[in-house]
Amino acid sequence: MDKKRLELLYRSFDSALNENEKAELAHALSSDEELREEQRKLHVLRTALAKSAVSSFQPFFAERVANRIARPVQREYFYGELSAIFRRVLLIGGFAVLLLISANLLFDDSAGLSTGEAQSQTLEEVYLPTFTPSWEEML
Repeated sequence: MDKKRLELLYRSFDSALNENEKAELAHALSSDEELREEQRKLHVLRTALAKSAVSSFQPFFAERVANRIARPVQREYFYGELSAIFRRVLLIGGFAVLLLISANLLFDDSAGLSTGEAQSQTLEEVYLPTFTPSWEEML
């Protein structure tokens, strides 16, 4: 397949050809089976794309996407977004730690003394061990 004729075929889908180009393309299509098959494939593809076109995009969508891709990433924007994420994580993590500490203090009986026992015992009984040496240990 001739590259010049293929480019002429592609251009015929997007813009109007002059009389000489139309005649050249018609002659090429009549004599080249491969070019006719390419024309058929292009027609099917363009028809399918036209039917599946999404109309919900706002005007200049493609230009905005291309500009966004071409724009260099700004470090300030990146670090600002990163710090915002870590602030949320810090806030949620801090709340979780406080919740765990509160639950631990509320439900933990590791002191081993209920409030009634603690009031009936003296300070010496609580903190000093009750060690009574035997006579043998004292000698």
